[in-house]
Amino acid sequence: MIGRAALAGAAIGLGTGVVARLAMRFLFVLNPDTRGVLVGGEFPVGGFTAQGTGVILTMGVVLGTIAGTIYGLVRPALLRHSFLSGLIFGGWLAATFLVLLVIGEDRDFRLFGPFAIAAGLFAVVFVAYGVGLGFAVERSGSTESWQHAGKLRTIITRAILAFTALAGTILLIQEAAART
Repeated sequence: MIGRAALAGAAIGLGTGVVARLAMRFLFVLNPDTRGVLVGGEFPVGGFTAQGTGVILTMGVVLGTIAGTIYGLVRPALLRHSFLSGLIFGGWLAATFLVLLVIGEDRDFRLFGPFAIAAGLFAVVFVAYGVGLGFAVERSGSTESWQHAGKLRTIITRAILAFTALAGTILLIQEAAART
């Protein structure tokens, strides 16, 4: 169970990295005066580079693997329903990380106001990660899903299509921002 959860966490983490990148872009569009300010020590706000995106996606996979492992460890204590267990876990992730940002007074995070919008946006990202993880872990453990390899191919195909749609959305946002 823990290995499946870690693997599912990595996969969902990749998708969450894409969503987090979109959320960052959205926050920049709301705060165009932050253009050029260095965040994370080296990345300029408003820049939309392959390097920056690669770092975010890699962080999504690494942190997703860690969160998936934690989910695998606490899963027996959660509800049996994949949506509810994922919702609880995602809520815990959101609360934990947002409290760390607020207590730590993360300067980068506070650049993008109003703070409630930035915090709420990332809370939704964390909760969505938890729900996706709960579904993926429960689905991967079902003997029915392994007996019907076609279902697995369908899930993988849908994930690839969703990733492609998100990547296309990123490119459209980038192009729109470049024109402003």
